[in-house]
Order: sequence, then structure tokens, then C-alpha cells
Amino acid sequence: MTVYSDRAGATWIRKPDGEVSRSGHNIADWNVGDRRLPWTEFDQCPPNRRS
Repeated sequence: MTVYSDRAGATWIRKPDGEVSRSGHNIADWNVGDRRLPWTEFDQCPPNRRS
């Protein structure tokens, strides 16, 4: 199963058979390290730099 969310917090679920349905859950913010960030703050995060 794959879960997708947009900036408005709407969430969709794609099952292994390809069926897509909208979830009843809205995700307003995300765990990032020890903080919870709303979508509006993601643009302010530093880029992930790998050596």
C-alpha cells in the first residue's frame, strides 16, 4: 500500500492492485526530527546534502 498526501492535508491510499481511494484522514503536519512541521515550513528546511 502507498499513501500520498498533498499540501492541503488530503490523503489518498493506493492498494497493491492499483485501486486508489481517498482516506478519511487529513495530515496537517509531519514529524521532522524532534519537531512537527506544517507544509508551509518545509520550504524553509535546508536541503539534504550528501557527500
